[in-house]
Amino acid sequence: MSNHVLSNLSSSALLDMLGLQSKQSTRNRVMTYFGFAFAGAIIGATAALMLAPKSGRQLRQDIRGGAKELGEKVSHGASAIADTAKRQVNEVGNHISDVAASNT
Repeated sequence: MSNHVLSNLSSSALLDMLGLQSKQSTRNRVMTYFGFAFAGAIIGATAALMLAPKSGRQLRQDIRGGAKELGEKVSHGASAIADTAKRQVNEVGNHISDVAASNT
């Protein structure tokens, strides 16, 4: 195979030709597992609510309460992530300023 043909191949196509495959990062695998676990928890909780011997009104109230609680948890988690990101950006900015000041 000529060099021109090899240079036009994507990395995944080249790995496929060699009988190899790329390895997914640990972070991506962990996030995938957490995503499936979260989805499973939501499906399980919904099934438990639907199969519980409750009246329609009580079931709707439980679902509303659970959805509100989930929304609050997601909001708090997003706020915590945003705060952490802001802190880290500030720390990096301060470090860059310190390095720049020490090099002048």
